[in-house]
Amino acid sequence: MATRIVKLYGKAYSVEGEVSLTINYNGSEVFSGPVVTESAQAAPDQEASDDELVVIASWNTDTETVGDIPLTITPTGGDFIFGKILMNYTGTDGADGNAAEFFDLPTDQVLGESDEKFNVTLNGTAVNPDFSNPNEGIWHYKIDASQVFGCNIRVSADKVVMSYVNNP
Repeated sequence: MATRIVKLYGKAYSVEGEVSLTINYNGSEVFSGPVVTESAQAAPDQEASDDELVVIASWNTDTETVGDIPLTITPTGGDFIFGKILMNYTGTDGADGNAAEFFDLPTDQVLGESDEKFNVTLNGTAVNPDFSNPNEGIWHYKIDASQVFGCNIRVSADKVVMSYVNNP
């Protein structure tokens, strides 16, 4: 077992100060406080490219914590776009993964079946993204102030990489 670092990427917007987030992972509060905030109003259909996303919060878990891990995010003071989660000691087939490298969670993204987030809800109401096209889908979620975003993050046990493998 090793210590795994989880990094949550996103972007916060507020016209009146800073956004604070409360993040729960696997049933425990892992972050609560202000985050880097852009002084602007997020549009109803606001999107952020991966290049615009920043590390909003990080926390430690371990490599034995696998399966469908519950995650909730609640912004106050403004809106938040949840982009992605990266972890160390993980990788996709053929990828390296060690303590110094962070990868997107291994999923069926190539098949368009998942964006690593399952059972997505906003304020308890199911959100059903359309993944019928392998290159499209709801990869980022806009969470309005005081909404509670919930989902399960799938961390696959068979994709845990505990040592560096130098692929030619």
